[in-house]
Amino acid sequence: MTMFFLALDTATRQLEWVRAGHDPGIVYDPASDAFGELGGSGIALGVDAEWIYEHIKKTDFSNGQIIFLSTDGIWEARNKKGDMMGKEPILNAIRQNADSDAAQIIDAIFDILEKFIGGVKIEDDITSVVIKK
Repeated sequence: MTMFFLALDTATRQLEWVRAGHDPGIVYDPASDAFGELGGSGIALGVDAEWIYEHIKKTDFSNGQIIFLSTDGIWEARNKKGDMMGKEPILNAIRQNADSDAAQIIDAIFDILEKFIGGVKIEDDITSVVIKK
């Protein structure tokens, strides 16, 4: 099983996270129009009992920045031709809706997903979270 654990302290603007084989979180800063990853090393849980998971901190999470966390089912979703959606449409949706609240951003992302798959049954789980300060 993979996992991504994130703690956000809004008073100190600090993020702390641990990755256990899960895709990195994505951070978007509209002020600089830049995307970054909440990366780090880490293997899936239960693979190696001796593994030491990397604990990472970011201390500059500021107003307007957006965090997107998701399972890979969203960017691996396929359309009728068998093409995978990929991350680019998701990043574009975040960028284009950066002035909206978190609920509106997640709705925009899922609207793009629905249009892309065009009624094709989704084969993998999709769980996504948007956090906006």
